[in-house]
Amino acid sequence: LERSRGEFAYRSASPLRPLLEIYRGFVAGRSYRGRVLPRFFLPDGWLITPLRTLSWLAPCPELSVLAVDWARAEPRAGGPSPGLGAAADLAVAGNVRGARRIALAQTLTAGQADDGSWGVTESTALVGERNAVACSAVGDFAAAGTRRIAVLYGALHMRGIGELLEANLGLEYAGRDALRVFSQPLAPPTVRAAAAKAALPALYVVVGTADWMALVGAVEASVASGSYDAWLFAGLYIARRVLLYYALARCIEWGSSLFPEA
Repeated sequence: LERSRGEFAYRSASPLRPLLEIYRGFVAGRSYRGRVLPRFFLPDGWLITPLRTLSWLAPCPELSVLAVDWARAEPRAGGPSPGLGAAADLAVAGNVRGARRIALAQTLTAGQADDGSWGVTESTALVGERNAVACSAVGDFAAAGTRRIAVLYGALHMRGIGELLEANLGLEYAGRDALRVFSQPLAPPTVRAAAAKAALPALYVVVGTADWMALVGAVEASVASGSYDAWLFAGLYIARRVLLYYALARCIEWGSSLFPEA
């Protein structure tokens, strides 16, 4: 159905999927439809995308790339997740296990913020049309007088189905019964924790700059010796920064969470 409608099955077992993911990560970005400069006479793709790609060879490229992706996100993204500060407080207090639990909870709540298409959500056959069919069936049962209806669908469909039920059937959200898997008490705020969190961004930039300077030195030595190790050094540097990009991207509230109370 996706292919007949001209929708490329990005999430399918296509052999091009890894290449598309690399393109989305290095070139296009999380959401390439948003615009950083909406009044500029040229499209963002002509200016922002090349700069975003070249920034991977700059010091701490994951920070500038995240900033561009945040500015281009549609709908507008929020700020850092509250879980980031909570995990930092626990780590400073010496509760590493608690910090890891908060990090796990953050991964669970942010793991399916969209359909895996890097923020480019669409009403595709895979999600949108299934939601429409489910809501149509709910409407049929409701019209027949059924008062209790259960819709068994995966988490990826929850937000869309809820919006359709509100818009098409006039239903209202009344609450839910949640199963608590685990809980983690937060660390009390202290001056030490506040000072550590204030110094952490500067320390991150210093370490990232030192990593970049080591790369430049290694590349210069490789070129001077006539070897091809420069490509290896550059590849390893980009791989390190990409992993950091993926980790930091999970700490940003890109959109409404599947678990708004988490």
